[in-house]
Amino acid sequence: MSLRSTVGLLILTGAAAIYAAVIVQRQPAPGGRQFDGVAGVLLGLFICSRPAANLLDALYRSSRFGAAGPGWWWAALNVLTFTAGLILIIIGAMQLTRAGAL
Repeated sequence: MSLRSTVGLLILTGAAAIYAAVIVQRQPAPGGRQFDGVAGVLLGLFICSRPAANLLDALYRSSRFGAAGPGWWWAALNVLTFTAGLILIIIGAMQLTRAGAL
């Protein structure tokens, strides 16, 4: 676990929170819901990809080198970031269904 990775996960979690707060509060233009939905789903998938990569990396390293791992803080931060990404995917899918795109 490096400081750069920790800061990156915190930035991704913050971006998810900001996007969710903006989307939930504002009224989109008639054609804007579809764009908001696609952006939410893509951003959510991007945010989920980093913790998933960290999990695969941890599984590979622990089985290969017998390392104990970075600890509960790192795992909790990855779960928090992954959950934030899943919430964005759900919000984006809701925007798409409201737009009638699906």
